[in-house]
Amino acid sequence: MARITSEDVAKHAGVSRSVVSAVINGTKGIRVGKEKREAVLKAIDELNYRVDVQARGLKLGHTNCIAVSGH
Repeated sequence: MARITSEDVAKHAGVSRSVVSAVINGTKGIRVGKEKREAVLKAIDELNYRVDVQARGLKLGHTNCIAVSGH
């Protein structure tokens, strides 16, 4: 099964990836109109999109994970 990306959500909703990002992350300073927000949320639901936490961690430079060694 292919992984669904934010780009897939954007295409399905008919919006840009930045709009999808703003809806998912609640980006301050970026206003998304009601119709576009609803289209993105509908596309997320229809495609069963889930944020890839590993990819997000790579992009942000941290994962909020703690490694524990048995040594």
